[in-house]
Amino acid sequence: METPPYDKYGWKHTVGQPRPDTIVCAAMLMEDDEVVIGIRHFSPDIRNTLFRLYGKDYHKKVKEQGFVTQYGEFVSRERAAEIVKTNRQKLMPREIKTTIYSEDLY
Repeated sequence: METPPYDKYGWKHTVGQPRPDTIVCAAMLMEDDEVVIGIRHFSPDIRNTLFRLYGKDYHKKVKEQGFVTQYGEFVSRERAAEIVKTNRQKLMPREIKTTIYSEDLY
């Protein structure tokens, strides 16, 4: 019997291999290459953290908005879109073209 390409959770992987990347939450890559994570980009929780770490001009120190995977790797919005398409990650109902937004996650 041939193993289906997707398991019961919708993951595309080979038994015994690490799980494929999953996008888990919004993240901000800062000018100093630190990654700050939160519920959504510029949601109150992430703004609070950014303010405590970078002061009142924190928004000027954001290098890129993106996401983190379950392995803690920062990825761009475009790479995140590739990951969710390739691995059939369940998102909110919206057509994903070349980028995703935190509202797409939940």
